[in-house]
Amino acid sequence: MTQTMSLPMDGVDRDRRWYIGADVPADDSTANQVIDALRREAIPNAFAPLTDAGIGLALAEFARRKRHWLPSLSLAFWSMVLGDSMAARQLTEARNQLVRYSRYGSGKAPLDFEVALMARIDTLSSRLGKPDCVELCRNDAEEHARALGLPGVAWPEQWPGSVCGFPI
Repeated sequence: MTQTMSLPMDGVDRDRRWYIGADVPADDSTANQVIDALRREAIPNAFAPLTDAGIGLALAEFARRKRHWLPSLSLAFWSMVLGDSMAARQLTEARNQLVRYSRYGSGKAPLDFEVALMARIDTLSSRLGKPDCVELCRNDAEEHARALGLPGVAWPEQWPGSVCGFPI
């Protein structure tokens, strides 16, 4: 994942559930109010252990509700490293989102980062159906983690090693 993703919170303006007035002291009571809201409403739950399914569901929810290409691309890549056969459909949706919400869709010349993103989607698309698809995507993730100074990625043994039936 290259960036933080966020969703507009339903009801913020109407219900003011997350509103804390300027006159409210930043004390334990206020902190507990924020913690309770995060426990109830964060996607994924900010206090529950992360699971593969939970991450996938959160990315799918972001992709469904956000008018931006990043959640769809993140969901597609997540599916690719998992070996999920839905990756091809999700990658197509990521391409559609990039076109819709970038200069591609407005008929203007795309910005450099938009050209780079389209090239990335093309690269990922070219991997689908190849025997080393999952391995290449996992290598990308490991390289990204190294570039950020993060520890190596421990790939769960139960994750499939292929997309659409092609073994690593």
